[in-house]
Amino acid sequence: MRIEGKGAFIELSAGHESEEYSVAAAADSFCGTNKRISIDANSLLEFVLSLERVERDRRGEAHLSAMSPDTFELTIRVIDPLGHVSARILLGHGRYEGNRHLRSRLAIEFGFDPTCLPSLLRQARELLQ
Repeated sequence: MRIEGKGAFIELSAGHESEEYSVAAAADSFCGTNKRISIDANSLLEFVLSLERVERDRRGEAHLSAMSPDTFELTIRVIDPLGHVSARILLGHGRYEGNRHLRSRLAIEFGFDPTCLPSLLRQARELLQ
């Protein structure tokens, strides 16, 4: 599933294991990736159902998050009465250095063409399979 805006994108793709996904996001030269995000099937289904409502009604939001806190959140939101939409991602990655757990986080938000919602919905449904 790929969302593109002016100079920005978010890409979520299925990984090698069940419920494992790879995520990449960038806005201009600000970018990040995490190739091992765990998202349970029920959360993905709820996201697709919410995205169907957003696409149909042109209001509200659809939210998806990972099983592990602080690793991944995606929100697709209608931002005004005219039906303009935005995508917001929080992407995190943790690592250990000695006995310390260090975290890196990236937050990106951008607007995108609302006529892309049907395609985005189709791509999200494909992730369910």
